[in-house]
Amino acid sequence: VDELYDVLEDIYSEMMNNFSPPAFHMGGDEIFFSCWNSSDSLKDWMSERGWGGENKTQDDFMKLWGYFQKKALERLDKVSGKKVPIVLWTSELTEEPHLTEHLDKDRYIIQMWSEKQSPHTKELLEKGYRVIISNYDTLYLDCGFGNWAGDSLIWCGPYNNWNKIYQNKMETFSNGTELLPLIYGAEATIWSESIDEHNLHSRLWPRISALAERLWSSK
Repeated sequence: VDELYDVLEDIYSEMMNNFSPPAFHMGGDEIFFSCWNSSDSLKDWMSERGWGGENKTQDDFMKLWGYFQKKALERLDKVSGKKVPIVLWTSELTEEPHLTEHLDKDRYIIQMWSEKQSPHTKELLEKGYRVIISNYDTLYLDCGFGNWAGDSLIWCGPYNNWNKIYQNKMETFSNGTELLPLIYGAEATIWSESIDEHNLHSRLWPRISALAERLWSSK
């Protein structure tokens, strides 16, 4: 629906006018292909462009995702009047062959939620992409508190203590110092499904200060 981009342009315009951010986070996490695959109008639109046959594959939907990202970025550039750096979460779009096809390394900064041992971080660095570290197995501060949604399985744990956070050195992700300049830093996250005014501070402190000390004292 082409009007989608008009709506995005209005939102981007308001955000740029109010905040003038030095960088802009465009999300890009938890894209649900089954949702797209349930829309006949969307699949017909894709078929008109030659993107797959009757049964769409993930590669077909990656073309759609890349198209959306390109159009959305055009609207952001239009209202900002300059090309600010764009941040995206790691996803299928940040993996090859989609990465270099759709995401310019000089424009995009990739925020890594992948686990510490994931090879994806080093692969991005070796291709010249800048990254922000937010590995869930250390820097997700909401992890380790058990289930919050009935009998559903909790996806992350155990609790990430302050010592684990302090030992989360940036040099580990770059496998040395040569690629270290491409690591812009790190950001701890705390998702709010089980957070309110009563437990927010106890879940942030003192662990967030351990991250600050790690980033300030690293070489």
